[in-house]
Amino acid sequence: MIDFFKCEVFGLKASDWLDNVYLDFTETASMKTGLINNKRIANFSCLKFIIYDDENICRMFIHGSIHKFFNLWNWIYAPNQKTVRERSEGFNGNSFTYSNLVFSLQVLTDKFNVDLKKTAIQNLEFGVNCIHSFITSSILANLMLHKQKVFNKPLSNTFREAEHFQFYIKCYDKALQYGMLDEVIRFELKYKKMHQLNEIGINNLLDLISIKNLERLKAILLQRWSEVLIYDYTITETALTTTDRIRIKDFKNPNWWLSFKSNRLDRPKKSYAKIEAQHSDRIKIQIQQIISNEWDKLMMCVSSDHSDIRSILTHPNNLLLNFPILQTHY
Repeated sequence: MIDFFKCEVFGLKASDWLDNVYLDFTETASMKTGLINNKRIANFSCLKFIIYDDENICRMFIHGSIHKFFNLWNWIYAPNQKTVRERSEGFNGNSFTYSNLVFSLQVLTDKFNVDLKKTAIQNLEFGVNCIHSFITSSILANLMLHKQKVFNKPLSNTFREAEHFQFYIKCYDKALQYGMLDEVIRFELKYKKMHQLNEIGINNLLDLISIKNLERLKAILLQRWSEVLIYDYTITETALTTTDRIRIKDFKNPNWWLSFKSNRLDRPKKSYAKIEAQHSDRIKIQIQQIISNEWDKLMMCVSSDHSDIRSILTHPNNLLLNFPILQTHY
């Protein structure tokens, strides 16, 4: 579901965070002049709290993974995170439910004085971790394109991404990243420009707990996956005709696909789809269904207490959560 976010926070004074028992801000100074930078940063459970403060204006931001924040707050770590340093990096390879999201946003409200309405989201990442029966590394290796954008293959074998102007499409091998036993693929979208999401009603943190908005995010996620061009590694090439075996070599090559103009892709896509339908396990369709089912499962964790959660969270006397002042995570 929701993972990384960056938002500006309004309605607070710098002292609201500087005096907060959870936050320990650091300042930076110029090595040449010794002048103190007006940027102050505090790290807390995979979230950064940033204050830009000068004589004329004070701007305040939060960014980081709300999923990792929840796990750290609740002492949930990855199987391969054994040391304090490793655990402090956070874990987002498990399920992050709607109720977990509400819990986490409530912490921001209760412990850091954040009025969820008085925020402006600048970046947002959302997706799902899917347990499946295929080989995640093979799926990642065979990602071709998304709308004529190639999936980059960085040095790390744990993820691939395709970059557009407003958003990235990302796929991760979470099992490889975190030492998990099951095959786990994460498919997510990271919006670096919010125009498209603003249009569907997502502007501030409070908008993220709207069931309708989350259903809209699900629809976008499924649409983007359906648009991904992927070669199905389960195609039984020995069962193909000689002609189709020759064509398969092209279908595996992202540069071959890029040689076509976008309005000329229908015919080669249909040719590939016919082979895929007759000779493969149809991984793309199966993963699409798993993405949909996983999102629905995360939403099933909506408590009856959340029927009017927007008014609950913004009530001045909300006491949904009762945390100790200090809590050790590792």
